[in-house]
Amino acid sequence: MQALLTRAVLFLSLLVPIALQAQIDILESATYVGLRINVADLMLPFAGLGIALSLLFKQSQWPTFKIKYAYAWLGGLSLIMTVALLHGYYSMGEWSNWALVNKYVGWFALLSLFMWGAWVASNAPPQTIKKIMQVFSMCGLVLLVVAMSVLMLADAGILSSPGPFKYPLGGLMSNRNSYSFFICCLSIVLAVFHFKQNPLLPVWAITAFFFLLPLGHVLSGSRAGWIVQPIILIGLIWMGRKQSLKVLLAPFLAGMLLIVTLSVTDTINVARNQQFRMFNQMKTVLADENLDYTTAETQKKFGRHSDAFRMQAAKDALTIWKTSPLIGAGLGTFLKYQTERYGQFLDVVDNSPLWLLSETGLIGLGLFMGFYGFAIYSLVRAGDPLSLTLVGVLLTFGFFCLLHEMLYTRFLWFFMGLALGLKSVVANEGRETTDIGIQRV
Repeated sequence: MQALLTRAVLFLSLLVPIALQAQIDILESATYVGLRINVADLMLPFAGLGIALSLLFKQSQWPTFKIKYAYAWLGGLSLIMTVALLHGYYSMGEWSNWALVNKYVGWFALLSLFMWGAWVASNAPPQTIKKIMQVFSMCGLVLLVVAMSVLMLADAGILSSPGPFKYPLGGLMSNRNSYSFFICCLSIVLAVFHFKQNPLLPVWAITAFFFLLPLGHVLSGSRAGWIVQPIILIGLIWMGRKQSLKVLLAPFLAGMLLIVTLSVTDTINVARNQQFRMFNQMKTVLADENLDYTTAETQKKFGRHSDAFRMQAAKDALTIWKTSPLIGAGLGTFLKYQTERYGQFLDVVDNSPLWLLSETGLIGLGLFMGFYGFAIYSLVRAGDPLSLTLVGVLLTFGFFCLLHEMLYTRFLWFFMGLALGLKSVVANEGRETTDIGIQRV
């Protein structure tokens, strides 16, 4: 029988999948980009204390990983972030709140979630791990249904206000691209487990999700989601073969037909108009390379966080990287560079590899890419449903990172730790089986 302390932390772990789907932005001002806090961040001190005491009293074991030299990798990544923080201070002559809180402390929040997931994988019974995935899936489906229903009712004038849900749909993640990434990942989770004969939800619920998925992407308005989701579907159809036709492809195509119907009847007119506006904005930016980003006219025309500002941010990131190619310009230097050049901060670097390159240099980008590659390799070799799911999630993460800054997506790190820490054992009949009961030849 497991010790009470360990069981309490494992029970808290069942709530993490719910907490990971809710976050808020606070403290945004003219001089500070703001702080994004995930509800799971607030659980970390309690979980960390419980795990530390459990390890101290030898009620649980340290996490073990599929990936070789995992602790060395994590230590190296933390070291490069520390060097980048100190280099930023040396370059600017002052501490940047953005660098210290959002980037540096934020990195250790990711690391804590990763280690929490790995600890659960090393200590939880098989049914607990599957329950975590089931809670994540069910909450994701319920949130999608509720959010879209509220938006549709508000658009029809039945509800006076959509409350926490508004266009573009960000779920409860306060960002449409993060939410689009989330539902892309959820499509992988549900499909892979179903194809591996270990479904997390009833077939009708999985079918309903894929039916609603196209509408979810339309309402979220993330162009990255529109690009990546078809690629995911092709991969899932190839994996599932005949299974995918009824559960995945047919309901998805029916969902596309629903979108056409809603568009023709003006039921989703607000969302549709927003998509046209974004595409027109992108076309204008691509056609005009001489936009003045500092004028009031340009800012009024495009708004903050538009394509114009994103493209200029990419150019600025390359400019500061060239000042220190190997170790980067340092954490926080990009924000200060834009503030000094334009009199205000325009936008973040909406490309994770480019952000890492600009502020941590070739060494930092190389270390992160190396860890990413070895993680995928280790998960492919493992072959259990959770590992295969995370392979798809990590590949999706790679696509999104080219269009947005996604490194600090919380649920990714928790489930990556869970998958990389998931052990394999030998069944009585002599065949290898994973912790959640899927046999492997």
